[in-house]
Amino acid sequence: MSKRTAIWRCAWILFVAACGGTTAATSDTDAGRSATDNACVDFDPSTYDRSCQTDNDCVPIFAGTLCPGYGCWCPTGTVSAADEVRYQAALASVPRGSNPCFCPPMGTGRCIVGQCVWCPINHTTNEFVCPVDGG
Repeated sequence: MSKRTAIWRCAWILFVAACGGTTAATSDTDAGRSATDNACVDFDPSTYDRSCQTDNDCVPIFAGTLCPGYGCWCPTGTVSAADEVRYQAALASVPRGSNPCFCPPMGTGRCIVGQCVWCPINHTTNEFVCPVDGG
């Protein structure tokens, strides 16, 4: 095995361990499932209220699929603060694992043309990259 292959394998093992031994997978389950279903929950920002008037109206969320035992939910999307309680309830329905995690800066929510839009960070320039029309 080459040194490069060994490094990639170690990186993958560390990634899986940091994620509580699970990785995200796509799922058609909705956020209304109970934790007793032992099912993954899909967090799709488009299913939440994203209306806003200022950047402060936008709260960061994990966008994607979480499964029971997850370790991290680093923000990768945004919704309106008006719908944060519904998001938090759906998040609470997925049992979390015990592994701690660290989330590097990934982006921020911005209010663009009355809609909360996720603006990922460009790690080369350390600037947020936002769609000009609100996406």
